[in-house]
Amino acid sequence: MRSGIGSCAASFVGGAAIGAGLMYILDANRGRARRAKLREKGIRAVHIAQREVNKQLRNAGNHIWGRIHEIQSSVVDRSSDISDDILLDRVRAQLGRDVRHLRMLDFTIEDGCVIVAGPALRGEGEKIRNRLRKTRGVRDCDVRVAEVSQHEMERLAGGRRFAPQRVAM
Repeated sequence: MRSGIGSCAASFVGGAAIGAGLMYILDANRGRARRAKLREKGIRAVHIAQREVNKQLRNAGNHIWGRIHEIQSSVVDRSSDISDDILLDRVRAQLGRDVRHLRMLDFTIEDGCVIVAGPALRGEGEKIRNRLRKTRGVRDCDVRVAEVSQHEMERLAGGRRFAPQRVAM
């Protein structure tokens, strides 16, 4: 244990704070109202904590049910035939997350087999393969992309960049 002026002063200040708090709560005139207010605040804190726990449990349950339904639908998708148009839309939606220049790629889909051809940025070829393997309804995939640099991609695209036009309101 340390002894010194600092520890004595801290003990004194701590004791004074506890004493002042007890005097505030146990006051003969206003103490009952203060204790009631503290009790109400405590009850409210418990209710808020219960509500938050219930929300988190409900959220976790919804995530579990969602995962179960995804697994069920993936099993159904593997056993049923999906039209090529729907599969093309799924593939484009999934690849739109990983591929920067999706418009430069050509897609051919026949009976669940997807062929992707065209230029892609370096490192995107493996991302395309991984995403296609995870896409529901894709039975097989063949990725025939030529990986190029950003500068080369801009040259292939004709130097056109997507620039949204502002609309005056």
